[in-house]
Amino acid sequence: MKTQACSYCKAPITCKANDITNCDCQSVNLLPETVHFLQTKTNHNCLCNACLHRFDQWVQFGLNNPFPARMSQMQPVHFYTENGFFVFTEQYHVHKGYCCENNCRHCVYQSKI
Repeated sequence: MKTQACSYCKAPITCKANDITNCDCQSVNLLPETVHFLQTKTNHNCLCNACLHRFDQWVQFGLNNPFPARMSQMQPVHFYTENGFFVFTEQYHVHKGYCCENNCRHCVYQSKI
C-alpha cells in the first residue's frame, strides 16, 4: 500500500495494487466500455474514484450521443472558445478516440504527472 497521486487529477490516493481486491477503486462500478477504454487507450495507472466516475460518464455520454456532424452542434460539450482559440473538452477527446500527442489541455489519454 502506498500513497500516490491520481494520474489524471493529481489528488492524493492510497493505491493497493498489490491487494487490488481491497483497493478503494474496486468500489466503483464501471461500464465494460470504460474499462476497455482505460486499459487500451490511456496510459493511466491509478485513478481516484472521482476520476473513475468522470471517465465512466464521458464514455457513457459517447455511447448515447453520436459525435456531432457539424461544428455548430459541438459547442459547449466538445469545445469552448478562450481568447479566440478553440479549446477541446475531455468529452471531445473521449469521443475522438485517440491521443493526437499535441499535449492538449484536456487530454484524457496521457497522465498529467
